[in-house]
Amino acid sequence: MRCSRCGCLNSENDALCSRCGGSLRVHTAAARPPGIDRTFDAIKRDLAEIDKPSRNDGAAAHGSLSAPIVYGGFWRRFWACLLDGIVLGCVSMFVYGAAIAIVRIVSPEIEDPFKALLIPQIAANTIIKAFYFIYFHGLTGQTVGKLALGLKVVKRDGDTIGFARATVRYLGSIISFLFLGIGFFWIAFDARKQGWHDKIAGSFVVRV
Repeated sequence: MRCSRCGCLNSENDALCSRCGGSLRVHTAAARPPGIDRTFDAIKRDLAEIDKPSRNDGAAAHGSLSAPIVYGGFWRRFWACLLDGIVLGCVSMFVYGAAIAIVRIVSPEIEDPFKALLIPQIAANTIIKAFYFIYFHGLTGQTVGKLALGLKVVKRDGDTIGFARATVRYLGSIISFLFLGIGFFWIAFDARKQGWHDKIAGSFVVRV
């Protein structure tokens, strides 16, 4: 057996080199099977791939949302709400006008259809407004105003909030309004731009 230190040739039974005294036992260890190093390298590469962070890991606590998340600010949401108000106003005027025309045709004896339809129109406006926000927020997360301003209402995982949560959010918006509108102004100061109604429903308004 040749010593790896000095190159001296020794007997197979020698434990130490006769020239330098170096140990020869290290050479008697069982040799690795052919290709074992390559196998170990492959395993290391696989483990490294597993440990690598996924590209989607930075997508934040909102699941499918792209990182970084940009929440809809107060003024952008204000203009979106104003645009929704214009849409609802147009719908309300159309319904009111159609109702007056029908009353005049069906019941011409009614002298003042405007006054006669005032209470029904208020009730109709309330129903239309509730349906508008609950339907669009629950289905797509975007009303006409939010679509125009690049906003969307989502859950924590980034999905649309659904009709049940949209209903809770709409009722929460009434609470935000009743307290002198503080629930809406809260958006301007909240870190995640949530109004009280957003916090009640567990929803977020993000820019898309």
